[in-house]
Amino acid sequence: MRIPVIIVGTGSLAKILAHWIDASTDSYVRGFAVDREFLSQPEFCGKPVYPYQDIDHLVLDTGLQFLIAVGYANMRRRAELFDRLKQDGRIFYSYLSPEAYIDQTVYLGENSIVFPAVVIEPFCHIGNHNIFWSGTIICHDSQIGHHNFFAAHSVLGGECHVGDRCFLGFSSVVAQQIIVADETLLGANSLLLKSSDAGSRYLGTPASCVSEHNREGICL
Repeated sequence: MRIPVIIVGTGSLAKILAHWIDASTDSYVRGFAVDREFLSQPEFCGKPVYPYQDIDHLVLDTGLQFLIAVGYANMRRRAELFDRLKQDGRIFYSYLSPEAYIDQTVYLGENSIVFPAVVIEPFCHIGNHNIFWSGTIICHDSQIGHHNFFAAHSVLGGECHVGDRCFLGFSSVVAQQIIVADETLLGANSLLLKSSDAGSRYLGTPASCVSEHNREGICL
């Protein structure tokens, strides 16, 4: 049975995922959903856009699953959106590119998004609602929490521990056995050699803390 998918969001990430789901999986995109106050267009990418509050009355497909496609503009709001849908009893869909390598020993949580050319090595445990952009490498035995964003070509060394709501920028590298605390932001091309402090921004090679964002979280 083909799985009907509602993509939550109508941004660039939603557009890319809609294309890939229809082109490279046995599932299909039924449409998109946004909160009623943000509903500004009846269609997106040639498919209907529904008010989320009315979705159960408008879409009656059997086996409907939801994929949150919201980027990194506000990491705490990303997490709140997932929690809200979880409380609503939604079944989450994960997009795992057929061009990614995910070892069979890896545990992946709900609403995982794994782009092409991603490599996830053996014995990793990954929580819910994480995005791994193209070329990301997650080395063996790493533990990753929830709601994190790994930008293209970021690298996480073996036996690392990543908390929740972290952002790793383009081509950033975390050395092996490092703890990346909750809401750490590691800038593009930066190299993290020591465990980070929660709610802090790190830049450079080697990376050092340049600011903190404990009050507002990561907003880009």
